[in-house]
Amino acid sequence: MRTALLAALLAWTSAGAERPLKLPAPEFPKGAAWMNSEPFTMARLKGRRVVVVTFINPNAVASLRALNEIERWWDDYALDGLMVIGVHSPDYDFDRDPTLLRKALKRYRLKFPIVLDSRREIWKAYANEGWPAHFLIDHEGRIVFERLGESGMPEFEREILDALERFNSYRRPTPVPETPFKDECGRATRPVYLGQRRGGKVKQLTQLKTETLGETRDGEVAAAGPWSLEPDGIRAGAAGGRGGEAMRIIYRGSEALAVLSRTGNRLGRVYVKQDNLWLHAGNAGQDIRWDGDEHSYVSLDEPRLYTLTKNKKSVNMHELLLTPDDPGIAVHALEFSDHCSNAYLHR
Repeated sequence: MRTALLAALLAWTSAGAERPLKLPAPEFPKGAAWMNSEPFTMARLKGRRVVVVTFINPNAVASLRALNEIERWWDDYALDGLMVIGVHSPDYDFDRDPTLLRKALKRYRLKFPIVLDSRREIWKAYANEGWPAHFLIDHEGRIVFERLGESGMPEFEREILDALERFNSYRRPTPVPETPFKDECGRATRPVYLGQRRGGKVKQLTQLKTETLGETRDGEVAAAGPWSLEPDGIRAGAAGGRGGEAMRIIYRGSEALAVLSRTGNRLGRVYVKQDNLWLHAGNAGQDIRWDGDEHSYVSLDEPRLYTLTKNKKSVNMHELLLTPDDPGIAVHALEFSDHCSNAYLHR
């Protein structure tokens, strides 16, 4: 059954259209960890709810931006027959820790049920390809619509309403809100993933010097000092920043963010500069702090996505410099945001 379902899903190339064959939704695996609820099954929900299965990742910018809309669906339609179930499929080794996931849900104040897909069984069953991704299952347990990416959220919501109307004749009293994204988005550098598994190219330099910024350098990552390459990132050597470790990223965007972690239980610091200057209140991300010398840094309390900068304009190129001051600090990914979201989820 699962082989046939996978084959049919893989053959389906349009991510935003109704399926010609309404395939049965895969069952959730037994023994998975559930947050915000007791475990659900598709068999239990069939005939009782219209279901949205949404793949989310608290360490991905695109996924965070979609959470505002997903949470609103849950608030607006839960009492009218809609069940929203989030699926967290780990992207890093630390992502499999249910304690860290619970902290992320508390940080973003998410209330709908979420299942930890630690072995990516649900991901594979739906032949999913990224975050955010939404699958609409009608009250008969069939996948009737899907959407990959941030665009088309109003269209997906209208499909939800159609499914609810077929289920229990529900009709929304007001029109579906228009897209939450701005028309003038600006530009942002594509995400950069580090490490052996899917890492982008990192230039190795003996020292990092400020150079002229040009279009061809957009997304360039360079590192100096003894960094070690790991499957999901690169890690500072035994001396920390005192060994000369530093990383330079050339980017364009409203915000620069990084997925960071550290070994051991002690807090680690990563000092952050932009365009060879320490950050200030006008361009610092929400995770930035300052020491007694007004040097800007992030304090690594747990492995997660940290917001480093927040620029008013996203049209300019910037040089970001990260300097770890403790051994064992790892950089897993670098992400960048434009101005597309009116209600960006930094809670």
